[in-house]
Amino acid sequence: MTSATLHTAPPLANGNATRLRTLGVLMLETRFPRPVGDIGNPETFAFPVRHAVVRGASPRRVVHGTDPRLLQPFIDAGRRLVDEGADAISTSCGFLVLFQQALQDALAVPVWTSSLLLLPSLRAALPTGRVVGVVTGVTGVLTGGNNKGGQAPAAKDAKQGEASKQGEPSKQGDTSKPAKGSKATKTAKAQQQQPAVLTQTGAPQMTAEQIVANSDANIERIKKELNLTPEQEKHWAGFNSAMHYLGHNGADRLNLRVARAKRDPPDDIIEQMRNEAQFLNDRAVDQRNVADAAEPLFASLDDKQKVVFIQEMVNLSHERGLD
Repeated sequence: MTSATLHTAPPLANGNATRLRTLGVLMLETRFPRPVGDIGNPETFAFPVRHAVVRGASPRRVVHGTDPRLLQPFIDAGRRLVDEGADAISTSCGFLVLFQQALQDALAVPVWTSSLLLLPSLRAALPTGRVVGVVTGVTGVLTGGNNKGGQAPAAKDAKQGEASKQGEPSKQGDTSKPAKGSKATKTAKAQQQQPAVLTQTGAPQMTAEQIVANSDANIERIKKELNLTPEQEKHWAGFNSAMHYLGHNGADRLNLRVARAKRDPPDDIIEQMRNEAQFLNDRAVDQRNVADAAEPLFASLDDKQKVVFIQEMVNLSHERGLD
């Protein structure tokens, strides 16, 4: 689901703005301000711009491990922008460069998902041995986890060292030590196959799909048990929306945790700590939004309804920490 808005900038000094082509901008679903200069602010441009917000495309799903399920919604939104007159497509998030080829293949107009597309040209303009620096809020996503300070080469060297040590005893005619060395090598390999990760071990108690289904069912049950009056219904929409995003974002967080736990090589421990902090922060934001949305609803309830509401929130908190 998307929402699109056409913004036509004021005429240029020569009055020719009306013959300029239209830029279509695919937008993430965000809440932060878009000041002049930002691609999401129509006053940034001196030509017609059409913005389309892709519902569900939260920064978490795009930035912290691009969710492949978002590709089709972005393609659909891009096609609508083209149908509405966009002559070229860009996006509001550089991490969508991971969708560059798929979007370009699907759309009949030029697509520039990110300024990162300039990297090949920038590298070509640098002297040998110089590199381009990229400032980003999240590392490892665009590089596929290859910027781990040489972890892979180090592991390779370690394996070569083990093979060399195993070979030394056999050259000396010692038939008893190789078996011991072989056992040590197997232990070392087993340890390598079980890297230290912060993500909890074992399968999650619920799948992402179950979390979403339970969340939607909980919302419907709470509304039914409260038996709201028409006046109280006015405060329900905000609470319903906040609870909906809490459940769906919780499912996204689970998917990201599972995906990161499977990375080979795994993120280094510092990156894992940062990721865990981001998970906790995002969850806190969602829970705060639920609390803010619940406040006017709770104030409108009578004493009996408040008892029901409190019990529901306590049960949900005990069940999954409201997430």
